[in-house]
Amino acid sequence: MGRLNVSLKNELVKAIGEYANKNSRTVSAVIGEAASIFLESQESGLMI
Repeated sequence: MGRLNVSLKNELVKAIGEYANKNSRTVSAVIGEAASIFLESQESGLMI
């Protein structure tokens, strides 16, 4: 596993944290899944 240091808008950080709490997930898991979905969609030609 690797580590990244990223800057996010405060509103996005809050929204991710709230989503993670509601779904019994970690913030890391939510961000990791979102990044995976984004990259897979780009590779398949979908534009997000």
